[in-house]
Amino acid sequence: MIAYLSTSKLLFKEFNQNKITYCHWKSNEHLVPGLNGDTDLDVLVNSEDKNKTTKILEKIHFVRCISQFGSRYKGVEDWISVDEETGKMIHLHLHYRMITGHKGMKEYELPWTKLALKTKILDSNTNVYITEPNLEIVVLITRIGLKVSRKELKKAKKDKYKFKDDNKEEIKYLNKRIDLKIVKEILSNYYNNDESEYIINLIKKETITSKEIIKLYKITKNVFLPKNIIIRLDNLLKQYYYSFMIKLSNFMKNKFLWNTITRKKISEKGKMIVFIGQDGSGKSTVSKEIYKWLDWKIEAKRFYLGSGEFYNSKYKKISKRIGNTKNSFLKIIKGYCIIKDYVYLSKHTYRTLKKAKKYTEKGGIAIFDRFPQIQYFGINDGPKLKEFYLPKVKQNILRKIVIRNSKVEEKYLKKACSINPNVVIKLIISPEESLKRKPEENYEIVKRKHEIIKEMKFENSNVYNIDASQDYNDELIEVKNIIWKNIKK
Repeated sequence: MIAYLSTSKLLFKEFNQNKITYCHWKSNEHLVPGLNGDTDLDVLVNSEDKNKTTKILEKIHFVRCISQFGSRYKGVEDWISVDEETGKMIHLHLHYRMITGHKGMKEYELPWTKLALKTKILDSNTNVYITEPNLEIVVLITRIGLKVSRKELKKAKKDKYKFKDDNKEEIKYLNKRIDLKIVKEILSNYYNNDESEYIINLIKKETITSKEIIKLYKITKNVFLPKNIIIRLDNLLKQYYYSFMIKLSNFMKNKFLWNTITRKKISEKGKMIVFIGQDGSGKSTVSKEIYKWLDWKIEAKRFYLGSGEFYNSKYKKISKRIGNTKNSFLKIIKGYCIIKDYVYLSKHTYRTLKKAKKYTEKGGIAIFDRFPQIQYFGINDGPKLKEFYLPKVKQNILRKIVIRNSKVEEKYLKKACSINPNVVIKLIISPEESLKRKPEENYEIVKRKHEIIKEMKFENSNVYNIDASQDYNDELIEVKNIIWKNIKK
């Protein structure tokens, strides 16, 4: 028996014990990676077992997702869980009918659902029921033909079509497990003798050329495309529509509409997740890793606060351009720009948090690697002007400007702090450990930041303290379990 994730093992143990009629129906070459959370699991289930299946999935803490535009198909559900021992995400595509076709449509319902469930076999390596290989290769070749896109057809006509390596590997894998006589028997129920022979030859070759994909496309379309001209025209128009709309939604999200939802959602309302910690705690590294983990399947976005590489106001630019100078007038200009930049940054922080709030209200998961606070001035993302900058200013004019602008800075940060995160994860390390990781820092400042991080209060937020000095993988698993526990509520 091959080892794989405990959550996946529990899933199929429950299916087997409760006599759910199912099989993992495609890409069985990748079954073990799927069971280990590296790829999706595609499980076909008898529609009569739907209610029982749903109860099992809910019992073992799988959560049904709200699928995004372009991935909503009748008779197909998306379920996600997280393996507690490893923190790995498991994505289950639950099919109650065998469908294929173009993205956004899946316009073809294949006729082998009942046969696949009737002839399924138990994989001795995983104890999971899978499609019988002779049927699986018929399904695979048919799917390859029906999924050919207009773009691929154009390339094929120019003899530039490239057969996908994944398909090649699947055919190679199945070729070792099939009997071509049985394959031909299955084919003969749907394809004529010449078509069946042609497909058998493609299976033997284990690859498909440009001319061959065009012919396979025509063969499969002729068999499975509805004869009704209205339905065929409707399918063609839908193919253009979904192709355009999916590209448009992705383009708009990347370029303009930052809050457009294009991935799966766990619920209608998302969460705001905040990481805070002193220097060397690894909050940026952890937040990046968590974003990558979530973004594999779930709608998530990182929002940047602070004055780092993703922030560059006009005041910051002018201040940099002036640089170090002995000119009194330029010093005043530079000082004024620094003051205004603090105010602009506080305003930017508030606006970013408002955007993040709107994003979570649409179902997205917003991730931050810092967060404003007004409990402590001059340190840890708190108001800076009054405590940090005012004592350094000697010119009377600038002092008055600082005092006036400090009130504006505090006003915006107070507004920002009124937006409560759902989850706050404090990454705690000792001052000594912090200095080991960041030896250039001042011990007293590091110690003060350490105390502030521990003392900071977040009303209406779930706050967790994490030992950031533990093994990094253990830390990530702990954080992932906390986040999953909160977002699946």
